[in-house]
Amino acid sequence: MSNDIQFEERNGLGLITLTRPQALNALSLNMLESMTEHLIKWRDADHIKIVVIQADDGRAFCAGGDIRSLYQMGQDPEKRTAHYFWHEYRLNQLIGTYPKPYVSFLNGLTMGGGVGISLLGSFPIGTENLVFAMPETGIGFFPDIGSTSLLSHCPDEIGTYLALTGGRLNAMDCQYCGLIEYHINSADWSQILEALPNATNLNALFAEFQIPCNDASIAEFKAQIDQHFAFNSMVSIMGSLVDDPSEWAQQTLQTLQAKSPTSLVATLKQIRYAERMDLGECLKMDYRLVSHFIQGHDLYEGIRAQIIDKDRSPKWQPGSVERVKNAEVDIYFEPTPETELEFIE
Repeated sequence: MSNDIQFEERNGLGLITLTRPQALNALSLNMLESMTEHLIKWRDADHIKIVVIQADDGRAFCAGGDIRSLYQMGQDPEKRTAHYFWHEYRLNQLIGTYPKPYVSFLNGLTMGGGVGISLLGSFPIGTENLVFAMPETGIGFFPDIGSTSLLSHCPDEIGTYLALTGGRLNAMDCQYCGLIEYHINSADWSQILEALPNATNLNALFAEFQIPCNDASIAEFKAQIDQHFAFNSMVSIMGSLVDDPSEWAQQTLQTLQAKSPTSLVATLKQIRYAERMDLGECLKMDYRLVSHFIQGHDLYEGIRAQIIDKDRSPKWQPGSVERVKNAEVDIYFEPTPETELEFIE
């Protein structure tokens, strides 16, 4: 078994602990496969009543997938494969439809793949240390793991804003956006974990430790977000921001200008489609998209600039949203036999 993830059965709990803090608990393929194996086993085991996922103390719950390995794979075009994502998205669907309570303790960075193994479950619980984001457009990718099924249900255009900009949220913001229902002090987690095996009503248990949602910082900018991110084209969104001289609008414009134009155009289409899709349909859409993105340029250039060389100066192709051909991006969304995702039964 991998030293990066541990599994324990404790008084009716199936307990998963991420133990790779040196890599911010980034998800390796082995971790994904091990999680899937145990979740299927616990799903069918009468003695397991609740599944809990947590991480060893550190900066992160889980900062996402293992993109360094993805970058290495991409250096040889003949080795580019969606194999990792096949396993990840099937796990995401398993978690999103899990028949038993699935409790996640989000105490630190929770991004990308970390969102997929936590917020898709039935009881995501955030702490004062939670930092949520789907920052994929900054590495030439798109918000995957079915996250648009979550983001599309945020108030009005907030989900669109988060998907495109990769904006970060704390627990109070996540509660305001409907991404988590419960917000607790991290110091209370051990007491909750001890009480879980004997709890007859999980909602009542978590409510005992609930921190009221008061001032969500993102609410301050909701009117501007709704104004500028209601358009169905990136050219229109960025044009709207250009015409707004406020500091928030100009900073947001600069943020978008640093992202991959292809990623922005695809992500906007993706979240508009997700508004009328369930989780399974979103994951199937994500698998079609990823099958194209891994064959392109921007994903590997984005990882190089942000993670490998860290020069923060990616050379996107094309270099602006005006130059992205919508017809070419539309092809990413078309189903083919090679890009169909089959879920675990």
